[in-house]
Amino acid sequence: MNSKQLPKVLFVGGKGGVGKSTTSSAIAVALSNAHNKVLLVSTDPAHNLSDIFDVKLKNTTTKINENLNIIEIDSALEAKTYVNHVAKNMRGFVSATSYDRIDDYFTKVADSSSTLEAALFERLTTILTKEADEYDYVIIDTAPTGHTLRLFFMPKELKDWSKTLLSMQERGGMSEKVLGHLEGGDKNRFSDPDGFIRGQLIEVLDERYLRYSAFSNLVKDPKKCGIILVLNASKLAIAETERAIQSLDKKGLKPYAIVLNKVLPTDSEDEFLSSRIAQEAEYVSQSDKMFSRYHYAKIPLFKRDIITKESLEVFGKSVLDSIIE
Repeated sequence: MNSKQLPKVLFVGGKGGVGKSTTSSAIAVALSNAHNKVLLVSTDPAHNLSDIFDVKLKNTTTKINENLNIIEIDSALEAKTYVNHVAKNMRGFVSATSYDRIDDYFTKVADSSSTLEAALFERLTTILTKEADEYDYVIIDTAPTGHTLRLFFMPKELKDWSKTLLSMQERGGMSEKVLGHLEGGDKNRFSDPDGFIRGQLIEVLDERYLRYSAFSNLVKDPKKCGIILVLNASKLAIAETERAIQSLDKKGLKPYAIVLNKVLPTDSEDEFLSSRIAQEAEYVSQSDKMFSRYHYAKIPLFKRDIITKESLEVFGKSVLDSIIE
């Protein structure tokens, strides 16, 4: 297995239940066994990596072996940490009588789906732009298709928003507007004559803008980043994969590879199984015609669950042998 032509960062996505976590884990194991240093990251709220590797994972890096590390991003913890930081900073702008109201507001905000997703994205962009240099490969196990697509579409929106805020800060407009509407204020307390607060905000916004820009550039570079879509031979999975490709195309992106997973054997003496095989064969043929223009792997249904290091290695090597140029 020659992995030299494989993009450094691989996002693994697809419809729920098709085997994304198994595929991403197997690729990570195969690459790490080939003496590459690999980071496997889960952004799926319904984390499966702990079960696959039979180890308790957390929001920080867990070392599986000499070459393989895993992180399961806890979006709820990330969101709580983020909003607590914002709430703490907000206390510097309001009177003490408003502290309870601020805390209540940010407690509610921390549980919102948009905050959870934004917090997860913050952590992921930090990993990819500040920690990825420590590894030869970074494999990202994502949630079902819609979530995966949002990871690619979010950078431009957040980058544009950060740029707008940064521009406002540099003109000094936003600080005055915010400070001018603060409650309970001793004007001198909030006037920030030396520009210290404004300087801090500009620094934060500038760092965020640069990080989002780096992430956006990364996902657009096919030599550095690849998208692997996993599906099963079924009508719904094929349709969802086709829609995902169309959505990516609108953003100027395309999959690096397609993995058709859990393909049944071609014949059986069992009447029921033979019927299922015949039906699936039609979808396999459809998938072949639609997706073989990409790097394309067809992985058979294994006799047993892929939960051992040996089976993960076999699975991962089969995928990589099919999709590496």
